[in-house]
Amino acid sequence: MIARCLIVLRRRFRWLLATALVVAALTAGVVQRVQPRYRAVATLSINEPVIGTDVDNAALTRYAQERVAARHADVLQRLDVDGILAGATSFARARGAVTPAVRAAVLHDRAIAGVTEVSLVDGTAGDLSLVSVIFSVSVEDPDPRVAAATLEALSALYAQTSTDPATSELAQEMAALEADLEQRSSAVRLLETTIAEFRQENSSALEGRPAADTRAAALAESELMQLEIQIQRLQNRSLTVDSALRELDPRGALRREVTDPGPPTSERLASLQTILAMVRGRYGSRHPDVLRLDAETTAVRTELEREADIAIQELRTAQAEYDRLQQLYALDFPDVVRLANTVSNLEGTVESLSTVGLSAGETGYIEGLGREEQALRAQLLELQSARDAMRVQVADLQSHAARAPLLVQQYRALRENLVEAEVRHAAALEDRRALKYEYDVLVQRHSPPVLLSAPPYVPQLVTATRTGTIVAAGM
Repeated sequence: MIARCLIVLRRRFRWLLATALVVAALTAGVVQRVQPRYRAVATLSINEPVIGTDVDNAALTRYAQERVAARHADVLQRLDVDGILAGATSFARARGAVTPAVRAAVLHDRAIAGVTEVSLVDGTAGDLSLVSVIFSVSVEDPDPRVAAATLEALSALYAQTSTDPATSELAQEMAALEADLEQRSSAVRLLETTIAEFRQENSSALEGRPAADTRAAALAESELMQLEIQIQRLQNRSLTVDSALRELDPRGALRREVTDPGPPTSERLASLQTILAMVRGRYGSRHPDVLRLDAETTAVRTELEREADIAIQELRTAQAEYDRLQQLYALDFPDVVRLANTVSNLEGTVESLSTVGLSAGETGYIEGLGREEQALRAQLLELQSARDAMRVQVADLQSHAARAPLLVQQYRALRENLVEAEVRHAAALEDRRALKYEYDVLVQRHSPPVLLSAPPYVPQLVTATRTGTIVAAGM
């Protein structure tokens, strides 16, 4: 009986032992422990151009997600998986039998990019044409070094894929802008050279003016007008210049010319003042360009007014000299005519008396008449010489008076050229400022992604999970 019980107990013990071994084997096969994973996260910011400004937030978010997904796919295609795994030696030894394709698939699945924030930013000249996207890139891997290296490689590829095409496009646009800027700079330098030449010529003309005035004054001492129509023309010109003088405004604006070949001076001066007001309003009244333009405009105005005063003074001096000579000598020379008649009569008397026998008294009388005749003839020659000299002086005075309107016209042309050069110079400077602004905006629009989270990328341990299957053992 006891032996039979021992045999039964031995059989049941063996069965329980076998069952326990089977359950232990099944439990060891089913229950799996998940390896710990490490996660590294980086936050980046990019600006993407958007077409149209009347879009809602949902559309912007979808657009940003599409752009980030496209960038992420492009970056993953360029990811150097072998280089990353080779850098992590322990992981490379542990996964040495895994093919590069499998490694790439694993890393691609564990590298995730997600949009966290989307907003519009100001574009060029206030146009809302850019969308700012903030997104995070996270990498999970059992090896923290692989996670950190992968995230660092992804961040570098994001910057490279964004800057390569933008850099090429920016280089082309910068080259075009620099060529345009150089061309406009050459135009500015040419205008500055032209203005300097105008000023030098004007200065030379002013330096040579005193000598010319001295010579004209020396010739005007012996001038006389001989034709009434020329006198009338000179008087008319003097009246015209006087009327131009009366039109001078209190602020010292440029006078109107003797002739009127173009628009009034007041209109051109108003145009220049409008340009100055525009520049002053944009950059302030104390801006160096505004002060320079004001100073140059004032200098040109003062210089031209002084030249007009000189021309007017020359005309008035010539008119006064003519009046003086006209009062001193009559145009018909009555004294000369009277003396010529007297001489002629005396000559006839002498010739008639020379044929008749004369007494001593009569001979003395005739000799006295001869002396008087010689004196009168000398006076007649002197008056005739004075008349001829005055006629020459009249011609010189007329030519000198005719040069005065020409001088005014020359300075009018000089003033117009100088004003035009100043306007073109101001426009060229404005174009240069506009090009500089476009260049700055272009650089800003093509900026690479900005890394918001600071490296180094420190992977964080993700809580490990455990899954298992409970197998119930029967008795």
